[in-house]
Amino acid sequence: MGLIVPGLVPSPMGEVVNYAPSWVEICITLGVLALGTLVVTLLVKPALIIEQRNDSST
Repeated sequence: MGLIVPGLVPSPMGEVVNYAPSWVEICITLGVLALGTLVVTLLVKPALIIEQRNDSST
């Protein structure tokens, strides 16, 4: 939100410039989201195993 809102504020000349992200920006955004999802997916299984071990030992 910190990047989107200032982009919609008119320039000192009073112009509001239309902006559309390029395919490179879209691909980078999707790649970052996919990498985050992959990391969470890979770390949830070991975390659940550790949690089960801690619950059963107490």
